[in-house]
Amino acid sequence: MRRYLQFAPALALALTLCGSARAQDLPTTNDFGITIGPDQLMAAIQESQDFWGPVRIHLTAPECSLGDPTDRAVALKFLKGVHDGLHERLFDKTEADAMDLIDYLGHRLRMFEVFRRIRTTIGDDALTAGLIQVWETEYRAIHQMPKADRGPRVAALLTNIEQQMKQGRLAEAKIAEAATLWKTQSEVVAKMAGTGAGQMMIDFEKLGTDTLTIPEGNLLLGISGAADWVLITRDPAAPIGRDEFLKAYGDLQDLRNKYATAAKETTTR
Repeated sequence: MRRYLQFAPALALALTLCGSARAQDLPTTNDFGITIGPDQLMAAIQESQDFWGPVRIHLTAPECSLGDPTDRAVALKFLKGVHDGLHERLFDKTEADAMDLIDYLGHRLRMFEVFRRIRTTIGDDALTAGLIQVWETEYRAIHQMPKADRGPRVAALLTNIEQQMKQGRLAEAKIAEAATLWKTQSEVVAKMAGTGAGQMMIDFEKLGTDTLTIPEGNLLLGISGAADWVLITRDPAAPIGRDEFLKAYGDLQDLRNKYATAAKETTTR
């Protein structure tokens, strides 16, 4: 079966924007009830630099045991290509392109805030991690469809997510609250995909699907998924780096396996 590559562009946020823009030049927006201002934008970019530096060093170190070294080198090269593409969009194109990238980043921060709220509402990390994987896998397919055809597929995904929460035996009140958050998340993702930077991410996903082997793509999924899980589960007051990434990488694999086992047991009862 053809696999779609998902790249959550955490590495691409490690731009040198901090040296080229002042906080007061950045906008404050309030979409979906989530306010993102200059302080949040600048902090996210700086934190991404601080996070990805030691993570990237570890991923290139001989002692790194994540995947095959050859596959890891290809995955890191692909990540660098994404970073370079966004860097060019920020610095080598128009001011409108740069602001489009900031718009994309703002909605990306909202996406993580919604995921954090979903996690809190569900209260089960295995179920949360499994549902996020279902969500991201389906959206990789949705984003390759014509825009006019995406609505029914998104609606079907939301129905599927709600059904799986019911199978997870969540309380009805939790299901209702989480279902509203998943609906909001679909709108946030649509906003991200509607930006020029978002479309570039979709193009990179297709490029990865067309050019990466399954082991290379799976490793890239593991790296980007672990980075996202760090942001979803972190203590906001604590710094994040290599150790948090490695813990998230292992935890996420365990949680997804637990989710898959529980889902299988549900279908065989």
